[in-house]
Amino acid sequence: MLPALALLTLLITSAAPSDPCPVTSDAWIELSSVPDSVMVPPQFFFDKPTVPVEAIIICEHGVFFNFHAKQDGAQREYYLSCPVPTREEYRRYVPPDTMLSPRAAMNPKYIDDYVDRRVAAAAKDLNQLKAGLNRLLADKYVEGKRIDLTGTSARLDLGYPLTVMWEKEKIPFGTLPGIYWRR
Repeated sequence: MLPALALLTLLITSAAPSDPCPVTSDAWIELSSVPDSVMVPPQFFFDKPTVPVEAIIICEHGVFFNFHAKQDGAQREYYLSCPVPTREEYRRYVPPDTMLSPRAAMNPKYIDDYVDRRVAAAAKDLNQLKAGLNRLLADKYVEGKRIDLTGTSARLDLGYPLTVMWEKEKIPFGTLPGIYWRR
C-alpha cells in the first residue's frame, strides 16, 4: 500500500492550464476531492496570516485568488476560492445543534429554511466581494479571464473573515472556501 504522500504525489502532476477557471481546468485539483486519508489542510493556513495575491479569476463559478505558498519545504501554487454558494454545499455544513433543535423536530422545513438563509447570505457576500473588486480593479476588472496582479500590493488575509487587502482598502468576505493546487 502506498503511503499517503506517495499517493498525493501521484495525484499532483505538472499540467499546463488550458482554461483559466480552476473548477473546469484539468490543471487543478480541489482539496475536498482528495480522499480523507491524504487530505491535510495546506501549511499556509498555519504559517502565514496573509499571502500575496498574484492573480484573480472572476467567473461563473466564483472568485479565485492565485498565490504561492510553502508546502513541505517547497513553493507551491494555489487558488483559494470564494465559490458561488449552492444548497448542496451548505447542506453538508449544518451544525449539529441546528439539526437536533426542537424547532427542527417540529418543522420539517426548518433545516431547508436554515440552508436557504445561509446560501442567500453567502450569495450576498459574493456579490459584495465582486463589487469591491470591480471598484479596486477598475479597468482591469474582467470576468472569465485571469487578472494579473503581480507587482501590486494585493494580499489575502487568511483569518476569518477572509479579507482582500489592497493598499489601504480591505474587503472582508465569508465563505466556505475551496482550495485548489496544480495536479
